[in-house]
Amino acid sequence: MRTARLVPILVLAVLLASDSHAQSSAPAGENWGGDEKQASNDSKEFSRDGFYVSYGYSYGIEEWDDAGGASVSNASGLNARVGYRFLENWALEAEYEWLHEFEADGASPVTANAHVITVNTRAYLPFGRFQPYALLGLGLFQSSRTGSLGGVPDGASGTFAGRFGGGVDTYLTRNWVLAAEIAYVLPSGELNPRRFLSATVGMQYRFEPLVY
Repeated sequence: MRTARLVPILVLAVLLASDSHAQSSAPAGENWGGDEKQASNDSKEFSRDGFYVSYGYSYGIEEWDDAGGASVSNASGLNARVGYRFLENWALEAEYEWLHEFEADGASPVTANAHVITVNTRAYLPFGRFQPYALLGLGLFQSSRTGSLGGVPDGASGTFAGRFGGGVDTYLTRNWVLAAEIAYVLPSGELNPRRFLSATVGMQYRFEPLVY
C-alpha cells in the first residue's frame, strides 16, 4: 500500500502550492508581491547568499527489495542540516538523518535503524517566497540491525549512499522558512536492498549575508 502512504505527502505539496498561488494573487498592498519591482526585490531578498540551519521530522518509507513475504513497517526520526546559499540558484549543505526501527515481521523478525550523513547540492528555481529545488547528495549510510533478512546479516555495518529528490522552501519571514522535501536514499553494497524514501518537514533559519 505504498501509494496510500504517499497521500499525506501529496496533500502537503498541494497545500504549499495553493499557499504560493494565493500569495502571488494577493493585492499589491498586502506585502506579498506588489508591482514587478517589489516582486523582483522580494526574489533577491529570499535568494540572498548566506548560511542556514534547519531541524525537522523525518518519515522513512521502506523500499526494501529483499523482504520476501514479510511485512515491513516504516520508520520515524529526525534530520538536521547546515548549509550555505550562494549565486541565487545554488546551495551546498551537510545533512544528518536518523530513522528509528524499520520492522519486518516474518519467521525471523528484523528491526533496523538508519543513520545517513550526506553532502548535498541544491539547485533552486527562486519565485519570491516560494522556492522549489532539486537535490543531489552523496555520503555515508550506517545501519544497525537485529535479525537477518535476505542478503543483509544481523549486526551493524556502513556503506556509501546517494540521496536525490526535491523540495520546497516557503518563506514565512525574511529569516524563517518552512521546509518540505522528498528524497530517495540509495545505499550501496550489501545494504543496497535497504533503500527508502525520505519525507521531511521542518523549520529553517537563514542568517544574514556575511559583511566583509
